[in-house]
Parts: sequence; C-alpha cells; structure tokens
Amino acid sequence: MTIQWEQIAAKYSAHRDSTIPSFMKLKTIPYKEVLNVTNVPATCGLLSPRELELTEKYDATALADLIKERKTTSVELVTAFCKRAAVAQQLLNCVNELLFDEALEQATKLDEHYAKTGELVGPLHGIPVSVKEHICVKGHTATASFLAKAEVIAEEDADIVETIRKAGGVLFCRTPQPQSIMQLETSSNLIGVTVNPFNRKLTPGGSSGGEGALLGIRASVLGIGSDIGGSIRSPAANNGLFGYRPSTLRLSRKGCQGAVLGQESILGVVGPLAHSVRDLNLFMNTCISSKPWLNDASVVPIPWRNPDLPAKMRIGVIRSDKVVTPQPPVQRAMQMVIDKLEKSPKFELVDVEPMEHKYSWELISELYFLDGGKVYYDLFAKVGEPIEPLTEWILNQPSTKNHDMAGVWKLVTERDAYRNKYTKYLQSYGVDLILCPAGPGPAPKLGEAKYWTYTSVWNLLDLPSAVFPVTKVDPGLDVKDESYEPMNDEDAFHYQTYNPEDYKDAPVSLQLVGKRWDDENLLAALEKVVETL
Repeated sequence: MTIQWEQIAAKYSAHRDSTIPSFMKLKTIPYKEVLNVTNVPATCGLLSPRELELTEKYDATALADLIKERKTTSVELVTAFCKRAAVAQQLLNCVNELLFDEALEQATKLDEHYAKTGELVGPLHGIPVSVKEHICVKGHTATASFLAKAEVIAEEDADIVETIRKAGGVLFCRTPQPQSIMQLETSSNLIGVTVNPFNRKLTPGGSSGGEGALLGIRASVLGIGSDIGGSIRSPAANNGLFGYRPSTLRLSRKGCQGAVLGQESILGVVGPLAHSVRDLNLFMNTCISSKPWLNDASVVPIPWRNPDLPAKMRIGVIRSDKVVTPQPPVQRAMQMVIDKLEKSPKFELVDVEPMEHKYSWELISELYFLDGGKVYYDLFAKVGEPIEPLTEWILNQPSTKNHDMAGVWKLVTERDAYRNKYTKYLQSYGVDLILCPAGPGPAPKLGEAKYWTYTSVWNLLDLPSAVFPVTKVDPGLDVKDESYEPMNDEDAFHYQTYNPEDYKDAPVSLQLVGKRWDDENLLAALEKVVETL
C-alpha cells in the first residue's frame, strides 16, 4: 500500500522528469561501476561540438564577453547548458527542475533586446544561471526538500533571484538540497541521492550539493547556493570548484525557504559557486551593486569597494583543527600551496594554532536547533516522512536541546564571547588571512559526511571564506600513514576509513578565510593566491 509521503515523492519526481525533453534523454546510462562520468557529456552524442566548447571552455565572465562581442547568443548558451544539465541529471540526480521553456523565452527576449538597442541589460546579460531549490523562483515549488512543503508555490522571486534576472542572468535549472537542508550531503525522500561526477560512490557535498554536482560536470557556469555550516564550500571543495561564503548581511536572504524562519542565532547566507575567482567577483559585484539594502533592511549598506591589499599579505596557516587530522590528500594539498606561497614575495606565512574548535562545534550545533529540532520533527510527522540518517545525526548532537528564552540569551552570549575571544586571538598573530583545509578529506563516501568543523567554525565566527581547487587524489602519493595514532573517536573514524583507491579522481581543495565584511579583499587575495599557484 502506497503511503502519503511516497505519493508526494512520486508526484514530485514525475514532474521533475517531465521537465527534461525526450530529445535530451541518453540512449544508455553508464553502469554504476563506472565511477567517473565527467567525460560522458562529451561522448554521449547529445551535444554538438559547439555546445561542448561553450560548456567546457569558458567561465561566466568569458561567456559574457562572447555575448557582448556577438560571438554567441543567450539562446545558444541556454540550449547548450540545458542539454548538458539534462545529461547531468541522468548521471548524477542533480536536477529538481529544468526550466528549458522559460529560459529559452527569457534568452530570446534578451537577444532581441541586444539586437535592437545595442545595449546589454546588465553584467550577466544572457548567462545561464542555476539555483538551489529552496531559493524561491516565482511560480515554482519551494519545498526546501520537506515533503510537507511539496505543494508550496513561491509567489515571488527571492531577492537574489530578482537581482540576477535584472542583471540579465537566465535561470535555467533548479537543483536539490538534502532533507532539512542540514547535511553535508544531498539526499532526500523527495528526489533521492545526488552523487559526485568524479566518483559516483562519493557525495557531491551539501547542502548545495545539486549545484556542486551540476557545476562539477560543467552543466552550469554559475550557481547560487546557501551556506550555514559549509553548504557552499563543501560542494565546491568536493567538485573542484570555487565557492564563496560571504559575510552575513551583505547579500539578501529574503525569499529563502526553510524549516525555521526568523532564526537569528546562526544566520545562513546566499552565495556563488563558479569556475573561477573572477566569476565569484562578478557575482558579488553584480549583487551588491544593485543595493540590496533598499529592498531588505537586514542587509548592511556597504557598497562593493575596491580592494586595498597590503604589499605583502600575512597568511596564518591552520594545518589541522586538532580534532580531526586531515587525510593525506589534504595534507599534500596544504604543503603544495604553502611551498608556492613561501617562494612568493607577496606573502608571509605563519603557523596558527586553532582555538577550541571542538568547543566551536558543540556551540554551533546547539545554536542550530534552539527548540531541540521540534519544528523539523513536526514537519516530518505531518506527512509521515521518514527521517534520513544524516538528518537524524545532526538533530541528535549531544548539545541539542529545547531552550527557553533565558537559555537562548545565554547561548547567544556564549557565541559572542567566543567570537570576541577568537578575534583577539587572531589579532595577536597579526594575520590578514587564514589558509586551512576545507574538510578532513576529499569528498566523503555516501553517508559518511559527519564532520563539519573545518567550515562551520567560520560560520560561527561570521568570517567570509572561499574554497578553491588545488589537486586531485593520487593513490601513489596520498599513502595512508599506518603509524598514525588517532586523537579521538572522530579522528579514528576518518583515519581508519581512509583508502586512497576509494577516492581516485576526487578533487582536493583548500579554504581561505578573511575578516568580517572584508569580502572584497578576501576575493582579491584569493586571486593573488591562485595566480601564485
């Protein structure tokens, strides 16, 4: 007998499948034993050589230049990326809804406008943009991957979506997030499990994992995600992308669906996933130049400023958070970057010891669920939705409990005290930036992403942070240290489950962290770092 939640999921999946035209369907799907599927779009026969060139060769900035120079059109770009996204969905389960007809209609209007007036609508004129599903798109569902919200239709675009449209961006694809939007994987009862294009036994990350997988296989050129504990940076790291968590309150979050609206103990942010640093800049500059504070009073009225970098940047290096030691591929990536930066006159490096990162997780995981998770459990119970293992795990952290108002005040006071203490601590090192791992290893195996602290600590401290790709796992180089003695149970888990062959082809990325509301300088510094590499 089919029960309520299964009926809801089946209806939703059927709609998703109906948005992919028959001429975009693969004739054969690679067997599950084929782990790396990044070459399938180029070999499946569905994309023309021109479409392969447009989707594989350029970043968003370059495509914007091609449109400006009349060397391509928005219709051509939208068609190419929709076809590639359809292929990606069949390989990775990374699409909630393909907006092919709507995107073509918008692209056609943009092309006609440019042909008639000779003027571009904005800096993203004609560029296909994908967006995480819980960020509202008018006239479409806004489930946030809760089956109880499957019939919720957005009445308005989220502010960030409206901004992208006004800048000329074309929304062409909506991507999945996990149940509860509180996983570093992407799995839900609504659409199933999303997998990594470089190795389908691994996760693309979460909660913006649909974006990560889609961009990872180059089926999108610019994506909009959100981040409250690593949800942009985890997918970026796992898929070899550039991902950016801005300072809170610099971009509008208005129009993002979730379980708890009005929660301010830990604020989430929206931000970009992209193929280059300059595309992160393009996104941030475009959005902040629109003056989002005029429509959302919570946004701080700080315009996008010109970077003001010191002649020699002092970078603090956190090699390990002293809770979970990074696995060999991450250690190698750290040393690769350190070696390069130390040879450059633009940087001075100094080792920094992490400050109470174990405590940071205890604190932030308590701040996430101030009602002990009741709102989530009520939503699941409403339609009998089963709770996924990673949702159960995050909702049942040791510090999670239901707080009265006095308890909330006490906890927020502890948050602010930790932020102030850490700020002074970093000032004692005199560093401009922090270089650190983006996670304990490359993309985790499915079901195993249970360590957030390499990213979540910067959410707790509210520091902008960016992820950038460095290398890929090499089983010949990333050998397991059999003599290592783990520091604790979490460390033991990541040590014992590490086998370099399991992560073959997986990207390895690192993280650069800046000062609060100093986003411009962080991205400018990241560009200098990447140039040095």
